[in-house]
Amino acid sequence: MTLTVIRHHKSIGKTIALKSQARELDSDVLVILDADTVLESENYIARLVEELYQGVGVASVCGTVRPLYWRDRRRLENADPVQRAWKESGLPPARAGMSAMQIFETGITNTYRDVLYMFLQRLIYRGEMLSFGSIVNPVGCAVAYRRSYLARLFGEVEPRYGDDITNSEDIFIGFALLDRGYRNVQAGDIVARTVEPPIRRLPRQVYLWSSAFLQSC
Repeated sequence: MTLTVIRHHKSIGKTIALKSQARELDSDVLVILDADTVLESENYIARLVEELYQGVGVASVCGTVRPLYWRDRRRLENADPVQRAWKESGLPPARAGMSAMQIFETGITNTYRDVLYMFLQRLIYRGEMLSFGSIVNPVGCAVAYRRSYLARLFGEVEPRYGDDITNSEDIFIGFALLDRGYRNVQAGDIVARTVEPPIRRLPRQVYLWSSAFLQSC
């Protein structure tokens, strides 16, 4: 597989990156994977693409997202594919280094987020899927979009909002796609794990997600 790497000297922001890729690429599917997220299910991307074509109007698909615990990080670092990649690249292993206090603080957040994720995704999202065939917004750290739908959406909202689409672009995009009659789907049989903030940064993260939800409403 040929990979094209686009490097920026400084962050341009996720909204601008999504907008440019949706407009400049010619692929049918655009898969977003945040830098702090790993795919636990080996068929994660394949399942996203499969679900996108299950019905007319499916605009986005995400899997089940759970926190990346310290034990998960260590297990991934010791996995054979990761070890081979480090050797082939000639780079030293990027081992995670955390103090006992950092592990404790992150553990508190992980426990809280895991309970919340399971409540939202196993109960609320599942109920939405069974009742309406769509969830309100996909989990944006590991999601696939129909690229043309996304490009059309940005063209419609840009004159009014520019790049300022609430405090969380993922939530806004989900709401906006739903408002236009598209569907956001969750595939519950695949799992991705994401790094959660330490307990000190959790209030700000909760503020961003909660305020974006209200702004999108």
